[in-house]
Amino acid sequence: MDNNDNSSLTLSVQSIDFKAYQELFERLDKTIHHCQYRQVVHEATSAINQLFESHLLVLFDIRAHANAMQGHYDAACSDVRKMIKCAPGLTAGYARKGMICSISGRHTRAIKAFDEGLQKITATTADDREEIKREEKQQLVAKKEKSIAMNNVAIDFLSILPNEIINEIIVQFPQETKMACLGVSQIWRRRVLECASTWKRLSFKKSSFMDMDQWLINITPYIGSFVENLTIDCTSQQTLFACLEHINSGYFSKVQSLKMPANSTCNFRPSSIDTTLFTAFSQMNDTLTYLNMDLGNNKDTITLANIVQLCTNLTDLQFTNTPRLSTVVGDFSGVEYHGALVNLELKSFSITGQDIELVLQKCRSIRRLVMTGCNTSVLDPINMYATNLEILGYNPSFQIPGLDEKKKDWKMNGLRMIYCNDGGPCVPTASLFPLIYKNRNTLEVVYAILSDLAQDQIQQFTTAYADFRLDHATSVAFWLFPSIQSFLLRSIRHSTALARLHVTNVHDVDAFTQTLMDMPPLRKLSISHVHNNNNNNEDDNDSTSATIGTTTPTNSSSSTTTTTGATVDTESDHSTSLIRLLSRYAKISRLDQPSLESIKLRYWDVNDSVLTTLADIKTLRMITLAGLNHVTTQGIQNLIKLLSEQEQPQLSGIKLNRMKAVTNDVIIGLGDIKGIATIELDELHRITDKGIKSLIDNPNHRISKLKVKRCRFIGNKCLRYIKQKIKS
Repeated sequence: MDNNDNSSLTLSVQSIDFKAYQELFERLDKTIHHCQYRQVVHEATSAINQLFESHLLVLFDIRAHANAMQGHYDAACSDVRKMIKCAPGLTAGYARKGMICSISGRHTRAIKAFDEGLQKITATTADDREEIKREEKQQLVAKKEKSIAMNNVAIDFLSILPNEIINEIIVQFPQETKMACLGVSQIWRRRVLECASTWKRLSFKKSSFMDMDQWLINITPYIGSFVENLTIDCTSQQTLFACLEHINSGYFSKVQSLKMPANSTCNFRPSSIDTTLFTAFSQMNDTLTYLNMDLGNNKDTITLANIVQLCTNLTDLQFTNTPRLSTVVGDFSGVEYHGALVNLELKSFSITGQDIELVLQKCRSIRRLVMTGCNTSVLDPINMYATNLEILGYNPSFQIPGLDEKKKDWKMNGLRMIYCNDGGPCVPTASLFPLIYKNRNTLEVVYAILSDLAQDQIQQFTTAYADFRLDHATSVAFWLFPSIQSFLLRSIRHSTALARLHVTNVHDVDAFTQTLMDMPPLRKLSISHVHNNNNNNEDDNDSTSATIGTTTPTNSSSSTTTTTGATVDTESDHSTSLIRLLSRYAKISRLDQPSLESIKLRYWDVNDSVLTTLADIKTLRMITLAGLNHVTTQGIQNLIKLLSEQEQPQLSGIKLNRMKAVTNDVIIGLGDIKGIATIELDELHRITDKGIKSLIDNPNHRISKLKVKRCRFIGNKCLRYIKQKIKS
């Protein structure tokens, strides 16, 4: 809207009538001189009710006009509301409101405001205001008609804005919106098609937009040269064939990344489409560096060997199939050495050493290898052929980090990271450990869920690997089975680099904590499923914390009663050792030295004293407590109280899971911890909507993320309230 349009809607600013003040004071002076005090009171009261109200209205009007002219529309509207409240029967407030709405482009609201002002004129019946009413009505009608006219004017911004601004707008559109824009007008179609940056990513996929795939096929000759990331996720064989034909025709000349999920590859048939597909890969060979292909159940068309042979510049390959990998590996005998591929992810029902050996023999530059569905037979070929491997994922149950480009010139031969599954079947120690041992001097991250050893294997194992140490590891995760716990702890005892340690299935707590006492303080510590040393009948492979009979937490004391009435001093077993370790971390933190920043305690019988000690660690940023059935509600509340009293708290997050002691009072107290931004609550069945709402309504909280899941008595209404009140 230009300035000329604005000027016709400008409302003249009222001025203050100082002459009225002069006349008033002259009358008051005269009545006081004649001692007519009753008249003085009447004149003064009348002046207060009339002059003050009218002049206050003028001042609000002046300020509203000034704010509107600066574009401060919220402040201007605030003054307008005060004008209407001060003089609801006058038109001034409604007239100014209409003017502000109109110049800010809200013409519908402006029309409504002018109508309200006209209704006030109609409601006024004083005869002495007829002339004023006519003048006010004429002004309001004229301004209303102008707003109506402007409201009916459609402005095509795409035809008047600079290309740079239009491109920034179009890039934000979802693909369906871009398709809709193509049908608006010739100008819109041209602008959208010519916006190179908006077509860098193109996806053929099922959509609510009618015939979107066909639209994309039709415009590919215009936009294909802009596309760098192409996804073909269509269910139509016709569309798939058309996409491949466009690739073969050279329209997609700059594609660097191609994704083909199972929706599209299920349309592959041993027919002419195979030739079309092979030609398409050859056509993209010069530019294609990333390929993500999921063959699903299809095993009759392209193979892994075909891809390696056709895409010689490929650096990243994610290849998935549902049957055994052997059905789609293909013939590598005629494949030349592939020097570009550095990142390979394979996912299949079964991956064997024979399958992976064929790949590794031809792709010796692989630095990152992630396999899901493999067995231990893959480890020997990896040990033999993957000489440049830095990161290995062996059936991982979580996302594996990507390659660090800063370390692309990694000169040390050996693995930097190895990840196994966490929580699934253990990897046989005899199969995996030789690879770990070979790379012990280069490993930085070790997530090795090794199996327990038979009694007759222990001596042979410890003797063969007596010099095993992980001096350079910064992050380690082990399951501490009885036969290998002392061996694994000895491997990290002298490490000065270790910052993150995750242990599960701990059997000897005293030995474990003593090892950490002799080391520099960790930054992150996770301890899960700790066994009770005093339980002689415990199952060494049990994945839950061991107990004797049925235990019932009574208070923060250290004794637990069994079904037979016997007592076990669990504090001497677990809590005392842990308290000693945490007290050391607390002491170091008070010296302003680096200390523990994150702790996870899961599924063992620590008591309230441990929580009290936790609060003394001034460097803690994250606390996770799960399945601690021996702590009490009072113990958790005391922890929260101590954290709330810290003058310079570092804690920013807390996670509570499967804790019977967590009640509404505990949840409400979390809001008093200064600086806490993240709270996660999972499977807490003693908290209700009331506790969550009280936490959110606490004016002192600084929570930016609140995640609540699987809590039995938290309803959908409360979850909506969380989303409404807490904006992550």
